[in-house]
Amino acid sequence: MSPNKKGRLKVEYVPIRSVKPAKGNTRQHPPEQIQEIARSIEAFGWTKPIIVDERREILAGHGAYQAALQLGHTEVPIIGRQGLNQAQKRAYRTADNKIGENSAWDMKLLGAELSSLKDMGFDMTLTGFGASEIDAILRPPPSQHDEPPVPEANGPTVSK
Repeated sequence: MSPNKKGRLKVEYVPIRSVKPAKGNTRQHPPEQIQEIARSIEAFGWTKPIIVDERREILAGHGAYQAALQLGHTEVPIIGRQGLNQAQKRAYRTADNKIGENSAWDMKLLGAELSSLKDMGFDMTLTGFGASEIDAILRPPPSQHDEPPVPEANGPTVSK
């Protein structure tokens, strides 16, 4: 994991057993999520290497590491990050997980994207959204101009 020119990132494939999970990782990955990550790796391949320090302790990518173990992978892609002190490593582990949560979906564009994928016959479970979430996103919003239904009269209207 020697630094390369101009601090450029270098992806390496290393034996999975040489990578170590961080003991104090605060992010929990339930089995269902590990399965989702595993299915994503199987469908799309590795798209995000695991980020490790100089001792190959994971800074980011614990879920992907667990999914790779579940899949029986013997090697994983890593990017080595050197020169961080302990406080920076701990803060980065937290920031890597939290920063992505600070964004929002453009629901109109997301709906159009999911609708297109559905029309293409794509396996929608690979998007990370559950079936009920997809249904809710694809459901047309209620029209603001809809008039409330008028109840049917059960006889002649009488006024006094």
